[in-house]
Amino acid sequence: MEPKYEFHYSSQVVSLRRDDFLFRIYPSRLTFQLDRFNDPKAPKLSEDYEGMKRNAKRSNKVYGVFGYIKLPSQPYLILIEEATIVGTFMKALIYRVEKLDYVPLGSYQDEEKNLADKPFILMIEQILSEKAFYFSYDVDMTKNFQ
Repeated sequence: MEPKYEFHYSSQVVSLRRDDFLFRIYPSRLTFQLDRFNDPKAPKLSEDYEGMKRNAKRSNKVYGVFGYIKLPSQPYLILIEEATIVGTFMKALIYRVEKLDYVPLGSYQDEEKNLADKPFILMIEQILSEKAFYFSYDVDMTKNFQ
């Protein structure tokens, strides 16, 4: 199954798009914004999005957002870069997280991780190697179904 989100990264804005929704993060002020493309209150959203795509340093497709973490040198948005379908539950596909992508949101927005952050990123990667993170787009797996 293909990733469901389009991801675009620049120094001014990080964007994730799925269907009609656009989630934007502005690294300079660490603010978040969620918009809908067919919302009459955001008539220029399509133009803005096309501009984000043109100005992106990096673009790819991702499975979703794993989280946000503030490390010693800067904060990061953690994206699910690779996932594997491992089964179904209540007719919904269940995915296992295989690989994460750490997107720097601070002032050091180069692609290299700061040395002060590397031990923490390695700890997350160690936990990820245990293959214990799962998600679904269609069912809330945090609820008790007993």
